[in-house]
Amino acid sequence: MSKTPEAVLEMETSLRAKLAPLGQQELVELQALKKEYVEAAGLPYEGFYKWDKEFFTNLQFEQKYQVKSELVKEYFPMIQVQQGILDIYQQMLGLKLVKVEHPEMWKC
Repeated sequence: MSKTPEAVLEMETSLRAKLAPLGQQELVELQALKKEYVEAAGLPYEGFYKWDKEFFTNLQFEQKYQVKSELVKEYFPMIQVQQGILDIYQQMLGLKLVKVEHPEMWKC
């Protein structure tokens, strides 16, 4: 745990300085991948948009790292991942999360 707000700000500034160039490089790679992809389909490249990121990130993982996200999902069942995340929140935040079996519902 950080002792002062200044220490937190210093850590954040340091992380930004290290990670910003990596993020910029990733964006350049994704833009190049999209350009190659659309031109191979005989279409003009008209830019990279926010909604392109997930598709081309998955395509990059498949091409560059030979990782198929659909196959990786098989190793991380949703129920276990969800419970793991809730366990982490409980531990980090000192909470106890309890499932409400029959929650009261609003009537419209």
